[in-house]
Amino acid sequence: MAIKIILGAIGAVIAYYLIQAYTDPSDEGVFARLFATIIAGIFAGFLAVCYILPALSHKASQSMYADSNSKVEKDLLHDARAFVAQGDYQNAVVEYRKALIKDPSDRLAWTDMAKLYAEKLDQPQLAAASLQEAFDEHEWQEEDGAFLLFRTSEWQLDDCNDQEAGAATLAKVIEAYPQTRHSANAMQQLRQLGDEVDVDSV
Repeated sequence: MAIKIILGAIGAVIAYYLIQAYTDPSDEGVFARLFATIIAGIFAGFLAVCYILPALSHKASQSMYADSNSKVEKDLLHDARAFVAQGDYQNAVVEYRKALIKDPSDRLAWTDMAKLYAEKLDQPQLAAASLQEAFDEHEWQEEDGAFLLFRTSEWQLDDCNDQEAGAATLAKVIEAYPQTRHSANAMQQLRQLGDEVDVDSV
C-alpha cells in the first residue's frame, strides 16, 4: 500500500512538471519539455514492466489454462467417437469406459456406450446393465436418474424380453422418486405389465 502511495505521489509530481514544461513558451521550456518527457517515459515504462505487463501476463495465462481445461473436457469422448466413426465399436466401448473413469457424471457417455451395446454390438443385456451401473455408481439429479432407469427398463422389456427385470427397474423408479411424475409413469407401466408380472411381488 505504501509503495502505491509513493508511486502515486511521484506520478503526480511528474505530471505537474510536464504541465509546467509544456506551458512555458521560453527557450528554456524546450529543454524542460524534453527532460519532462524523458522522465515521464521512464516512469511509464517502469510502471508497465512492474505492474501492467505482469497483470496482463497473469490474465493471459489464466485464460489459456481455462481454454486448455475446456479442451481437455471436450476431448474426453473424442477417441470413442473416432472409433465409432470407423466402425470399431469394441474399441469405442473401451474409450467410453476410460472417459467415464475420469468423469462418471457424464450421462451422454453412459447412454452413448449403452446404445453401442444395444444397436451395434447386439448386446441389449449389456446396454441395460451399463445404465443400471451408471445409476448405481453415481448420484444423479432426479431427471437424469429417472431417465437412466426408464431407458434401462425399455431395453429389458423390449430388447431383452425380460419382463421381471424390467418390472424390477420400474419399481426402482418408484422407490427412488416417490410421489413424482416419474413414479406415476413407472406405476402405470407396471399396471400394464400386470397380466404377465406379479406386480405385488416386485
